[in-house]
Amino acid sequence: MKTALNTFKMTSIAVVAAFMLSFSTAPVNNDTNASEMQLQFVGKVENLPVFRLALNNAVASDYLVSIKDANGDVLFRETLHGKNIARIYKLDTESAEQISGTTFEVQNKETNVSTTYKISNYSRLVEKLEVAKL
Repeated sequence: MKTALNTFKMTSIAVVAAFMLSFSTAPVNNDTNASEMQLQFVGKVENLPVFRLALNNAVASDYLVSIKDANGDVLFRETLHGKNIARIYKLDTESAEQISGTTFEVQNKETNVSTTYKISNYSRLVEKLEVAKL
């Protein structure tokens, strides 16, 4: 029974992530690497922030992906190989203060070209007041 619930939970997370990705738009970037890589905020799953990294490279290459917190401590590191790679990363924190300052560093191991994305978090309160004639 517990295995069935875990399987259902993982399947539902995957379906929600796929659904959110199908409606996401590509960010506009004037960077020369914009056609090669993109980092997008997908949304939240189980109240945790989810990001999608897309490496749109035409030739198979090796990439080193490092995720660091605001202090520069490495949270996660992996090496990716292939072409047209896409990965989804869920940050394991619910606190907005811990998310802000997190960086994603993507380094092409063959050319040593590195691209860094910094996450900034802000919030604002919007109050709308309408007057209607009765």
